[in-house]
Formats: sequence, C-alpha cells, structure tokens
Amino acid sequence: MTQWFVNPFFVGYFDGDTSVISLTSAPDTATFSIYEPEHPLRGVTDTLGLLQSIPRMGQDDVELLKESGIISEMPFDRERMVKDQLAANHDPEWLRLTIIPTLNCNFSCPYCGQRHCGQPAMGSSVYESVSRLISRKIGQGVRNVHIMLFGGEPLLLTRHWMPWLRQWRRHCAEAGVLFAAKATTNGYLLRDASVVDQVLDSGCTEFQITLDGVEAQHNLTRPSRRGGATHGAVVAALRNLALHPGMTSCTIRINHNRTTVTPFAVNAFLRDVVDITGKDDRFWIHHHRAADLGGTLSEELPYDEFAAIMPSLRRLTHDYGLKLMRDFYPGDRSCSASSRNSLVVMPDGGLAKCTAVLNDPRNHVGHLREDGEIEFNSEFEKWVNPTLAGHCESCVHLPQCRGGSCPLASISSKPNCPAKLLDFSYLALKECTGPHK
Repeated sequence: MTQWFVNPFFVGYFDGDTSVISLTSAPDTATFSIYEPEHPLRGVTDTLGLLQSIPRMGQDDVELLKESGIISEMPFDRERMVKDQLAANHDPEWLRLTIIPTLNCNFSCPYCGQRHCGQPAMGSSVYESVSRLISRKIGQGVRNVHIMLFGGEPLLLTRHWMPWLRQWRRHCAEAGVLFAAKATTNGYLLRDASVVDQVLDSGCTEFQITLDGVEAQHNLTRPSRRGGATHGAVVAALRNLALHPGMTSCTIRINHNRTTVTPFAVNAFLRDVVDITGKDDRFWIHHHRAADLGGTLSEELPYDEFAAIMPSLRRLTHDYGLKLMRDFYPGDRSCSASSRNSLVVMPDGGLAKCTAVLNDPRNHVGHLREDGEIEFNSEFEKWVNPTLAGHCESCVHLPQCRGGSCPLASISSKPNCPAKLLDFSYLALKECTGPHK
C-alpha cells in the first residue's frame, strides 16, 4: 500500500453543506469542492481525515490530489517550504514605490495622525532621482514596476507628478517591463470628470477611495479640512470612475467603528455601493478596522471584536453581488513594508516603509540619493526581517502573511497574527458555490 504525505499548507472547510479542500499556498490550482454526499472527502477538514479518506477514493481523485500538490508519495520538506514562502516576499523582479508628492490634505479625518498643513511638496530633483532608481532596478532585473501615489492627498499636486508618471510608464514600456500605477486618494477632486480623464491618461488606472458608510457617518469621520461635508463629492468621483473605460480597478474602503458594523448600517452602505457602481466588477470592497493612527479618534473598535464580525461582513457583501478585496491568496496578508523591494519615497527624498506611521522615527530607513542609489540605515533590516512568533512556522496560513503581516508590530515585540481575520468559509463561497443563502 502506498504511503501518502499531506502538504503542510493543506486546509479543509465543512459547514454541513459546503465541503472544500485547498492549499493555502496555491488556491488557484488546488481548491476543490465536494458535492457528492457519499464522497470520501466529504467533511474532511484536517490532515488525518484526508489520509484516512485516501484508501476509499477512486484512482482519478487520488491522481488529482497528487497533481495539485495536496498529497505526495514523498515527505514534504516543511522547513524548505517555509523558507520559500518567506523568500517570496522579496521577489527581486518587483519594485514597489509609494510616492508621496505632498503630506498636505484637504480632509481632516479624526483617525489620521498626519500633519497636513504647511508641508513641502516633492521637488523635481526627487522625481528625477526616482527615475534613476527605476532605471537602475530595471538594469538589475526588475520586470514589474508598481507606483502607488499616496499622501496627504496626492491629487492636490497632479500637475507635479503626472509628467513623471508618463515618463516612468514610457521607460518601462521601452524596456519591456510591466508598469502599473495606483492612487490612494480621498476622491474629492475626482468629482470633476476632466480630472479623472487627466489622471487616467497619465497612466494611473487603479484607485483606493474611502467611503466611510452612509452619508451622515462618512461626513462625521471624513470631513473636509474646514469641516464641510464630503460624501457627495466622493460618490460623484466613484460614479465618474465607473463610467470611464480606462479605470482598471478601484477599492472602496470603509473604516469600521461600532456604528458602521451594525447590520442596518452595513446593509445601507452596501445598497449605496450597488447604486453607485452598478455591481461593476472593477470595484472591490475592503472592510477595514478604524484605528487611531495618532489623530483624535475617541473610540477604537478592538481587533478581536472586528475579527469576530468579519465573516458576517464578507457574507453580506457577497450577498449583494459585490467583490471583496481578497485575503486568502499567497501574500495577501503580507504588508508591503516587509518586502525589501517596497519603499516609500517622502517629499524630501527620505525613505520609509510604512504609510501608517510616517512620523515614527523607526520608519525612517534611509535616503534616496540624486543618482538613484539608496542609502539605508540600521532601521531597514528590522522591517524586512520580522521576528516570527513561535507558532508561525507551523501555521497553515503562513503563505498569506509570509511572516510580514505587520512588521511594526514585530519591531514593537507585539507580533500581529492575521489568521483571526481569515475566513476559509468565504473562499469556499467565492470560489465554489455562488451567493451565500
């Protein structure tokens, strides 16, 4: 009799109706639904159950599991697999640059800790240094360049960065390198369709825009700098993007507090999104926990409390026919700050890793020289070599976070585990059974 071994990243899900088995390291090629009530894999949720089911399976099913990498006749080298997952976080063919044209902003959100007034703009010499950095990296083998425009509010200075973005896109095209650009914006200026046209034409086709619930709630947590309402402008921006064929994706983020997570509030928000986007599949919903990032947020939703309600938020979003920002695929729960090839370029050419704590001295990891070379300081290695908690190497969800869920938490000796927010039942619903009933 053949002795079989099970991939250490195997996971199963069964709720009495839906039965799914998968590899967290390769869900695209190794996720299978079991519909037959008498099938040996029906109800399997762990390694022992899988091994016990194999003798009762047909040869075709056994071969399918073998070809997908779920089982093998040879033992799996867990130590090597863990090292491979951690190394994948530092893919040398990728360069991810977050460009901060300015820290000034036209909003005054209570949970934001940035200093928004009187901040200097990024000068042309820094943009030129970024150009040289991109050229150097392409010469060193980079095949994918991704630019994130961040702030402050990056669209306040479109006239500064749009010419450079066009140049970087053209340079990548000439070198045969894939290029993409995304703006994390409050969306206020995109209420003007002509601004949408200009931004998309420059090569920025991906967006993240926050809509903090229904009108009254959004206006409370995302007022303009002068205290005015912004909901109408943000809705207009989303409608403009939905109408434009050049927009490739837009994540609609909602920062949840205790007010927005009630069933009534979530349903009202999702109905608004359906009305705004018409279920356009270029839009994604990102349920996020509102956290105090150094601002004046008076009440923070506890992490564990938010984790407990995430499954219901996912299912409800799915019921409305909306897409959720994925979190079950390899690297989905790995913070970009944990990658060696991901950097934040500040307006003065300083380098950081995390956009959430721009004022934290630990986040200042070096400087971009005029010639495009990078000078790192001693803080850099702390971000890209996070300390794994004791259970991490044996965790089936390691492919999702790759040990880098939140490098700052690791630096602060408070490792953050994203497994609480992962809900395998949602993978089953999304991939296999259609809308949840």
